[in-house]
Amino acid sequence: MKTKRPKLPMPRRRLALLWLLVPCLLLLAAYITDVYRFTPDQAQRLEEKRRLLEPMEVLWQGDVPWEQEVPAIARFTANERAVGFSEYDFRWRAGGWQGFLSLTPRENDRPFTAGCSWFERQLEEGEVVSEKAPYLWEQYRSSLTEKFVYVYGCLESPEVEELVVEFEPSNFLLEPQPSLTVHLTAADWIMGADGTAYFVCPLEPCRAVQSITCFVTAYDKDGRSLGTRCVTGMEHWVE
Repeated sequence: MKTKRPKLPMPRRRLALLWLLVPCLLLLAAYITDVYRFTPDQAQRLEEKRRLLEPMEVLWQGDVPWEQEVPAIARFTANERAVGFSEYDFRWRAGGWQGFLSLTPRENDRPFTAGCSWFERQLEEGEVVSEKAPYLWEQYRSSLTEKFVYVYGCLESPEVEELVVEFEPSNFLLEPQPSLTVHLTAADWIMGADGTAYFVCPLEPCRAVQSITCFVTAYDKDGRSLGTRCVTGMEHWVE
């Protein structure tokens, strides 16, 4: 014989629903007011508002090897006025997703726009293999890092057929590392919603270098140079 489960009195049922409803309302309020950022998109939107930027289109997104302790992503974004590279990581106690956005203004009167961003991971003591390791660790601890470098931008002229990225690390604290040349062509372009061709070029990580130099050169279909820009240090066009 089945026994009927006693029904909760109406006040208790309402109280149970209230306990479920209150956390949902708090979460909704935190999302709407940006008190807590639940997604990278929300963090990006907040950063755009803070810097009075027009909405930026996400063109590329990837994992970040320099951040191991918390979830994190890197993003390449752009609008008609600027291109940007950012990192967003998730920290519960700091308000959710946090972001850092590096901006490069568009140069419409040039063959291309290009910027460079890099991120660093502190090397562990066991990763510093050298006869001078104890000395280096004591004197140059802050420079014993692994750099992750990204070159990014967009084409401003339809004449551009190829971009050549030349990257050269220098002032080595450990073993010397070779320079790097990367060729970008139409197969590497990322097409934006407005039809603009964009590019992002992750370079090989370099360890324990105190300075880096990077140039980007554009070529037309006949192999003629359309312009070269230094995208590190004192950024400038090479005339």
